Amino acid sequence: RTLCARLQLVPKWCRLARATPAPRRAPRPLLLIAGLLLPHWHSLLQLLLLWRFLLLGLEARLLLGFLLSLETRLLLGLEARLLLGFLLSLETRLLLGLEA
Repeated sequence: RTLCARLQLVPKWCRLARATPAPRRAPRPLLLIAGLLLPHWHSLLQLLLLWRFLLLGLEARLLLGFLLSLETRLLLGLEARLLLGFLLSLETRLLLGLEA
């Protein structure tokens, strides 16, 4: 009422505006799915990369090296990538039963 009085609008229009409820939007399924998956984007990215490498049939050492290098490049920079890449290759050699 105060808004209509300030704007000096027709009272009939004010009554119509008050009686008409605001339209409600139905939640969109894509937005709901995105809202659920957004906190886990890092794990989903790693899972997608894992499936890609498994489908291509590459070695586990290459897969783990690529995932770790991607993560360390994002977090620590290129120098840490080289150091942790060496540590990871040593760990995978031990796990795969090759010479250390």
